[in-house]
Amino acid sequence: MMRTLYCFCILPILICFNLKSGSFFEDDFLLEEYSIVRGGRPLIEYVKSKYEYTVNGMNCLFYPARKPRRLYIFFNGATKGKYTIWSRFWNTSESWNHTAYLFLKDDSKRWYLGSEQESLVPRYTSVIRYFMKKCHLGCESVYTIGHSMGGYAAIYYALLLGLRGVFAFRAQIDYKSAIQHFTVSKLKNVWEDLDKLITATSSLPLFYIQFGEFLPDKNAATNFIDSLRERQSIFIVQKTLNVNYAGYHPKKEFIERTLRYFEDI
Repeated sequence: MMRTLYCFCILPILICFNLKSGSFFEDDFLLEEYSIVRGGRPLIEYVKSKYEYTVNGMNCLFYPARKPRRLYIFFNGATKGKYTIWSRFWNTSESWNHTAYLFLKDDSKRWYLGSEQESLVPRYTSVIRYFMKKCHLGCESVYTIGHSMGGYAAIYYALLLGLRGVFAFRAQIDYKSAIQHFTVSKLKNVWEDLDKLITATSSLPLFYIQFGEFLPDKNAATNFIDSLRERQSIFIVQKTLNVNYAGYHPKKEFIERTLRYFEDI
């Protein structure tokens, strides 16, 4: 069973306690979801045939809600051609009530930033705003979720657009830490350190941050948390004992429970 440290920071007050949370996590969030079969063919083929959109040249999946109250945006990690945990939020009845789901990916593996020659930020921003408008939702009803490269993007776009909340695990944060392991050297001229972006952003979202003992992640998260504390932000930190980059991935129920808690604050 995984043992973690759960921390809440509300204004200058930091509350920490140990949490046994194995029931909320699994070893691999992909969990062979691309091998799920429906009607004799991979389920993802059916899902993409009905729910894949192309907006401003960017492919994405979108599950619409009948009466949307919130939009969850998932940013895939550095896995080309795939969407993050799309099957976890798939409903076999194909009916979603109050939560709409948007799944984004960056097959160029450029951390959703692009290059000096072509920034991807305006394009991803336009996609997000397109689906916000489609759902008739404002920034206060939009949440981002991501892991690794997708965690970076979840934080970056939530800060950029002034969204309500972020659920990020093992995200890259600053260039100095990320360059120790991750192939981000190609992004040197477009990279933005998220801990510095925190200090420059007027209104902050609510944050859930998970990291372990893997040194680049640990260093990055420490810097990020220091920036949040300086801003007297509201955030949740979950510290695992995993010394490897690969680690525990939150289940659907835990993601939803955390973001609904943010919604009620």
